Amino acid sequence: MVATLPPILLAGHLLLAALLGSMGLFHVYWAFGGSLGINAAIPSHDQGPPLFQPGRWGTLAMALLFFVGVSLVAAHGGHEPPDVIPLWGMRLMGGVFLLRAVGEFNYVGFFRRQRQTTFARYDKLLFTPLSLGLGLLSLVLV
Repeated sequence: MVATLPPILLAGHLLLAALLGSMGLFHVYWAFGGSLGINAAIPSHDQGPPLFQPGRWGTLAMALLFFVGVSLVAAHGGHEPPDVIPLWGMRLMGGVFLLRAVGEFNYVGFFRRQRQTTFARYDKLLFTPLSLGLGLLSLVLV
């Protein structure tokens, strides 16, 4: 049964879907040669070379994961009670984003040791808080 969401929940679903969709579109842009923001999006060693060079297929796979997230949010948003797959998918997505916010204690997340690179500055100001927000929002909406 399709339910009408209260305005605050509808706004949360729309915000989450818009952010995930934007992130997916950025990855598609990068996969096909775009360069805007790419230097800030990949961790590196002390302003040296990046830790890894994502290929086209890996970048497109990340875009696909973001678009799957959009579809989970859309599927979860209009059903009462929510179907099992969107419900658990949103929980999993929230957990993954929270883990991303915590990080791996070296290059990524709140507890990273590397703090002097371009990526580290963007991670502190944008990527980690965004991951925390996306994780919390995903879990609050379920």
